[in-house]
Amino acid sequence: METTSRSRAMTLLVTSLGSFMVLLDGSIIFVALGEIQKDLGAEISQLQWTVDAYTLPFAALMLMTGTLGDRLGRKRVFLTGLVLFVIGSALCGFADSFSMLILGRVLQGVGAAAIETGSLSLLVSTFSDPPGRAKAIGIWTAVSGVALALGPLFGGVLIESFDWHAIFLINLPFGVLAVALSVRWLIESRNPRASHLDLPGQVFVTAGLFCLIMGLIQGEREGWDAPLIVGLLVGSAVLLGAFLAVETHSREPMLPLDLFRNRTFAVSSVIASLLGFVIVGAMFFMAQYFQTVQGHSALETGLRLLPLTLSLFFFSPPASAIAGKLGPRLPIIVGAVLVTAGFLLLTGIEPGSGFGAVWWRLGLVGGGIGCMFAPLTLAVMSSTPPERAGLGSSMINTTRIAGFTAGAAVLGTVLVSVFKDKVVTALGGLGVPSATGHEIAERVGGSGASVGQGAERVGQLPVSRADFTTTVRESFVDAIHTVFLVCAGCTFVIAVLATVLLTRGRLPDAVPGTPGDPASDQGGDSMNTAATTADGGSGQAQGAPRTNSVKGVAPLDGTRLPSALVETEWLAERLGRPGLVVVDCTVTLRPLPEGGVDLGSGRDGYHQGHVPGAVFADLLVDLADLGAPGPFVLPSPEVLATGLERLGISDGDTVVLYDRAHTAFATRLWWMLRSLGHENAAVLNGGWRKWTAEGRPVSTDTPPERRGTFVPRPRPELFVTREQVRAAIDAPAVRLVNALSPDQHAGRVPVAHGRAGHIPSSVNVPAAALVDPDTGCFLPAKQLAQEFDAAGVTGADQVIAYCAAGVDATIDAFALTLLGVSGVTLYDDGLVEWSGDPTLPLATTT
Repeated sequence: METTSRSRAMTLLVTSLGSFMVLLDGSIIFVALGEIQKDLGAEISQLQWTVDAYTLPFAALMLMTGTLGDRLGRKRVFLTGLVLFVIGSALCGFADSFSMLILGRVLQGVGAAAIETGSLSLLVSTFSDPPGRAKAIGIWTAVSGVALALGPLFGGVLIESFDWHAIFLINLPFGVLAVALSVRWLIESRNPRASHLDLPGQVFVTAGLFCLIMGLIQGEREGWDAPLIVGLLVGSAVLLGAFLAVETHSREPMLPLDLFRNRTFAVSSVIASLLGFVIVGAMFFMAQYFQTVQGHSALETGLRLLPLTLSLFFFSPPASAIAGKLGPRLPIIVGAVLVTAGFLLLTGIEPGSGFGAVWWRLGLVGGGIGCMFAPLTLAVMSSTPPERAGLGSSMINTTRIAGFTAGAAVLGTVLVSVFKDKVVTALGGLGVPSATGHEIAERVGGSGASVGQGAERVGQLPVSRADFTTTVRESFVDAIHTVFLVCAGCTFVIAVLATVLLTRGRLPDAVPGTPGDPASDQGGDSMNTAATTADGGSGQAQGAPRTNSVKGVAPLDGTRLPSALVETEWLAERLGRPGLVVVDCTVTLRPLPEGGVDLGSGRDGYHQGHVPGAVFADLLVDLADLGAPGPFVLPSPEVLATGLERLGISDGDTVVLYDRAHTAFATRLWWMLRSLGHENAAVLNGGWRKWTAEGRPVSTDTPPERRGTFVPRPRPELFVTREQVRAAIDAPAVRLVNALSPDQHAGRVPVAHGRAGHIPSSVNVPAAALVDPDTGCFLPAKQLAQEFDAAGVTGADQVIAYCAAGVDATIDAFALTLLGVSGVTLYDDGLVEWSGDPTLPLATTT
């Protein structure tokens, strides 16, 4: 199906509807907990599971469902999520037992993960134009934000009109409608270079989180020294440790840990987890306060929670605007201070406090949370490489929902423990013996304040029913005060982390992204939707390539490089400094005819600052996937970025690439680094010849040490053979790409050179001619792309790249892939082998 204006509108409608249901169920549940507790006789721990049974699979599966969508089809995964969500809603809506309710919530959580990741990636793939995409995502986030803000009120209306089952049954007609519209209007899309599923990592993280949450929730009831609880907590530590070990060694990890090496990204992830943690403290326990302590109905509770949800909703847009101008650090600090103050003030509420004494304190908490949502997203997206933007967004939301899940488990356990102690103390003040008080506390502790509304269920009491009810309510509110103190401590930690570790001022814009699948790596921005404004939060559509509004690239010493091209004087002043990596693109480490090996080895050694450019080609060969279609398919950007670390190149390094004189190889490597999000790269103008002509220092000895941990390995199975090339020379559907320049092969090239099926890929022009004066970046190879199109490369069944002996051709394969060419293969031995056989045809003209 082709994209039309109607299909685009229907895609926006369906994805917004799906996200609306997901976010609505995340907030609507809080006003139903009191009714569920009374109807099913649930304890606090069961109410915790009512929340966590939804958020745990939501958080654990979000990353995997994004990969599934890329591999199997985003429409298919989105539809599967809708069906699971509808089935889960039906189970919850007709539940007459706690077990059935929890089963339905689990299915809802699994479906929610698929819906949320699929909805955003479908939007990005359908709205390919940046203005249309930004507008679509703005509408999507606004709709989802309304669901998050008005969920408690909407739930109160449904429960008041029917009962608590209605908050789930309402999903059925909307879910069926969404399924029908999805089948008719959604356009299937995939990412041809999608990463593989990390099944071991998924199993370990899901099992580890389940054991952790189960241990935390059941610990107070079973006893922290009970074998079951000890086993669960120890098992969770082992499983989560195994998950980290798997992710560290996996080629295509579900959770790329290298992103956390960026301080801004790592700190933002911690803050997001703490933020999710305290949101539960506000929503869960204030709903309990209004319903079980003060006896308000679900509708009245929903109305009383509006200061919290609406202030969150309305504070987000201005915070986003401030973060865009001044950087995310300031609004995050301000938000953390507001939330901390709000929670501390909420410790002053009493069982009989009027709404006038409560609403503005809730408003402070909600407004502070709203101040942090969008700036956190901006911080993450600014510290994530453009082609990994969707993954970064998905990871930050996974950590936020994981914090949400942990909050329900930990804070609920804290509340029950403190509540029991307070009951014992209060009963002791009424003359009840300690042993009797402990017995009563154990009997009523799991029910919370609701037991005070039905004191007759407790049985014989040593005090009057009125005194007991008062004791329970006051003890429960005291326990809530402790929960709010814990939340205030968490937000104080957020303020400290932001003050000390987040970058001051406006964060730098990201570098231009790479061509390719615009929707790849999409993870969805689930709990962030309320914070993202109509311009996409930070003004970017997630996963879309971001432009660099600042001329030049980031440098070694804090100032900006003048452009992607640096002069010999610039490099001479900085040789030997830590963090400078010099890449020799002259292919070999053997001494060149002019003398010398590389620019820097004579000073700081290969191990300290030199990388031979040939190992980039070796790295691409090493990372190639034998299981993928075709003999040579490039790995995903995440895998390539991890591979760079094996070469000893980190995100903070400044990389200078040089060739003999021009930029054929060096420029291609520059674009490769940029496509992986490495901003600190430049090419040396004039290369080796200009450097030596100026008498700059050189080394004549091959450095003995290698930088990094990468060791090349032969993989002949990836390449075409000489016989295959010979058979393909005259095939009309085959094109050959020559990565050599004329002075490298002395006029002797395979016979296909000069024919319609052959394209010389080297661009032998001075490097300065390739630099855009407005951005300071190398221009895309437009001339090369035009030659590819004119020669029919983009429509060819097979493209064979070759050079003298494989190195340049491997980098050419990368460039061809970035330009959308498929079916690329490599003739690794190239001209060296071909010209060594006198029976093979050669051409002596170019």
